[in-house]
Amino acid sequence: MGFAAIFRCIEFGWVKGGRRKMNEVAPGIPRDPEEAKAIREEGVVRKIARAVVDVQELTWNTRGIGYDFGTGNGLRLPKVVKLEHNRFAWLTETARNIVWRYLWMDLVTSFVKLQPWVPGVGTPAGGR
Repeated sequence: MGFAAIFRCIEFGWVKGGRRKMNEVAPGIPRDPEEAKAIREEGVVRKIARAVVDVQELTWNTRGIGYDFGTGNGLRLPKVVKLEHNRFAWLTETARNIVWRYLWMDLVTSFVKLQPWVPGVGTPAGGR
């Protein structure tokens, strides 16, 4: 959790102009002029309360819903290749994928354990 908080602070601080809500033109300044005027006329206690709520929302809102980082712009998702409409075909392909990945991982770990530059790995005593 600590690493997640650190990386999140770095990411929020790295963005030029700061993170903003979807209905804001800049952080804390809404698009609606009436709402912006009402916020400017608020008292100190209300502004502090608004800031605390915003901090809590950014802290716990991991998906960015309602913020500019939750829009999905620039997100590239791989094409779905599984046959979801045919259950038997999907199960067959999934089973084949599991076996293939298991064998591939077994090959990689066996290769690492057999290397002379990894002494003791693969023995009951373990590596150094």
